[in-house]
Order: sequence, then C-alpha cells, then structure tokens
Amino acid sequence: MLIRSLTIEDNEAAVALMLEWEAEKPIVACSGIDAHYLSQLFQLYVLNSAYFAWVAESDGDIVGILAGVVTAGLLNPSDVVAYQHLWYVKPEHRVGTIGPRLLREFERWAKARHANYIAIGANHGFDPERVGAFYAHCGYTEYETHYLKEAGDG
Repeated sequence: MLIRSLTIEDNEAAVALMLEWEAEKPIVACSGIDAHYLSQLFQLYVLNSAYFAWVAESDGDIVGILAGVVTAGLLNPSDVVAYQHLWYVKPEHRVGTIGPRLLREFERWAKARHANYIAIGANHGFDPERVGAFYAHCGYTEYETHYLKEAGDG
C-alpha cells in the first residue's frame, strides 16, 4: 500500500472515489457532488501549498484520500488551524492502516505549516463511538457537532 500526495494525473480517479463516498453515505448533504467542480478543486489541492491532498494507492487504484487546508483561525489570526475537508477510504480497505497513515501525513503537513490545531470531522453514517474512540486514540478531543437543514424557499 502506497501513501502519497495527490497528482494531477490522479484527478479522475479521485473524483470517482468521492462519487463512491457519496453513494455510500445515507444522507446526501447539499446538492450532491459536482464532478467538474471537484476536479477543479483537486487541481487547487495539488497546486497550492496551503492545501493538502494525499491518497492511498493499492495495485494502481486510488482507495483512499484525505484532503484539507491550513488557514488562520476564525476568531484569532494567531491560531493557525489545519482543517480536514474530506477523508474517505473504500470500505474493503478500512480495516488496515490506510486511515491512520493518511491522518499521520496530514498531521505532519499541518505541523510543517506551523498549525496550532488540527480539526478533523466525521461524516454522518459512520459509527460515532468507533470514530470517537479512533480520534481519542490519536490524541483528539470532541470539539463541536454540526447539523444540516435545507433552507428551502421560505
């Protein structure tokens, strides 16, 4: 299993992986994935050093991805925070070390960019106790929870 940075050549496979994630999750957030937009976003991740995107490759196939950004904190610009934007590993590869290895690369990258904090999330549909235990094992504490509602017309 190879863990490496995302390249422009990976763009199509990375978009396909995220479409698999969208099909797997029980609640579709927002309007679904726009593959063209996501392709452009992945190019930004590759070309801009403020962005992070690493993939897990098995037998030439992209089977996992973690992407994020480092930026000034919302309430205090001296707080530099690395935010995970997306993190997905194909179900058949979740039992091994892919997730933790991707996370370690993200943490190394964040520290190299002088991040004071690393913010990691979990998508709806994953076992919160299992995810929470994994994050706690990695040194994270629960910080906040988000809820989503369609704004509608009224």
